[in-house]
Amino acid sequence: MMNRWIGKVALVSGSSGGIGLAISKALATHGIKIVGLGRRIDKLQDAAAEIGKDKFFPIECDVTNEEDILKVFKWIDEKFGRLDILVNNAGVLSPTPIIDSKTEEYRRVIDTNLIAPAIFAREAVKAMKKCNACGHIINISR
Repeated sequence: MMNRWIGKVALVSGSSGGIGLAISKALATHGIKIVGLGRRIDKLQDAAAEIGKDKFFPIECDVTNEEDILKVFKWIDEKFGRLDILVNNAGVLSPTPIIDSKTEEYRRVIDTNLIAPAIFAREAVKAMKKCNACGHIINISR
């Protein structure tokens, strides 16, 4: 039953397209406010126009930058005072075999697919505890 989520707040990383956009649309149909993150603000603004500006709140965020992530949580606290759902969806794939990859590519994949979701989860739990929310963290894997 999704009625218990009406008016709640969800944070969805990688929400400018693909799975993240589909999840954002689905959550919004149940009355959940979506804070949508991505690197391409134009794509996020398109999503806001499609989903509804009062339902989808676009924020440009590089998930490999901890300062960007912390600013998002500060914005959510100031704007809504709560967080109920985190969807760790942002991720990258490397087309190059590991043996042929450069160290920078290892770092890009690990920072995006491992470190960022850990930071998001840590900060989401803090936010959920602060507002005494019975929340959810969903990790999308590729």
